[in-house]
Amino acid sequence: MGYVNRTILFYDFKVLIEGKKKELSKEELLQVIKAKLKKEKFELEEGFEKYSFYLNEDKDNPIILDILKMCDENMFCRIGKKKDINNYQRRNFNDLSTKKINLNTDEFLEVFTYFLLDFSSGKITHMFSREAPQIKEFIRFFEHNIKRVKTNEGNYNLNAEIIPIPNNNALEFMDKIKYFSLAEFKFAIPAKELFEDVGIKLGKQKTIKFNELQSETVSIIIAGGDEKLKKDNYDCLKAIIDTIYEEKDNGKNILEKLIVRANIDERVENFDLLEPFFTRQVTLKQKPRTTYIPLEEIFSSLEYIYSDMKPKLKVI
Repeated sequence: MGYVNRTILFYDFKVLIEGKKKELSKEELLQVIKAKLKKEKFELEEGFEKYSFYLNEDKDNPIILDILKMCDENMFCRIGKKKDINNYQRRNFNDLSTKKINLNTDEFLEVFTYFLLDFSSGKITHMFSREAPQIKEFIRFFEHNIKRVKTNEGNYNLNAEIIPIPNNNALEFMDKIKYFSLAEFKFAIPAKELFEDVGIKLGKQKTIKFNELQSETVSIIIAGGDEKLKKDNYDCLKAIIDTIYEEKDNGKNILEKLIVRANIDERVENFDLLEPFFTRQVTLKQKPRTTYIPLEEIFSSLEYIYSDMKPKLKVI
């Protein structure tokens, strides 16, 4: 069985009544979507009831939303768009023979991305795919398919908002992790000079070992996982980062890279603290002898990563 890693991003999601400073409640949002689905037909796909909607009016280059699972707790969806196959072909890895990709006139290849919307928190957990439609296309479901809703105050249009969760407080999240195993910095000046300037001597700490990989790169290997070592390591790591940002505030943009490797639930993940938005990594199982990832595997992975992140997203 094969495995593949995917990047997960998180967003705040809300639906507003146009012209009003009012956000739809969880119950109202559920009612609106369920009412729409009741009017539509679905087809089964791997045990999921799939409802499909156009998100644009360009039938030559359609963007399509598939609602694969809908319940009171969450909604599991994917967004797809047409893929140009002129530069693609099938090749046999054994004899290197090739075949064209032939499709019927009413078919097209599609590239898609998946997400999970949690109704109680208004958070979206998005499995990022570079070539697929952006998550913001989901907004069009309310603009293009639902349009107007009836409330006690009258009929109104809906405006949805999807806001990426920033990475500016990611270090606070790091404090929730059991322990770190590595922090790697890349500087615009020689690293040794910087650490000596801030009073940190390379290789002098008991639990922290500095490896000067290049003149501008330092990796910090952090040993031990007990609470005392974790606290000492976290304090040291935070002191270094605070110093770096203090230099930046003084006009010295000395930091080019900051990766923290952390051990989470027997998994090792890398966190880039300089990325503008907070991300996580998830490992998915592929079907044997294929590159296909079953829908249930994607859904359960999104549910797991969100349930793990739900209490921690409050500090991000």
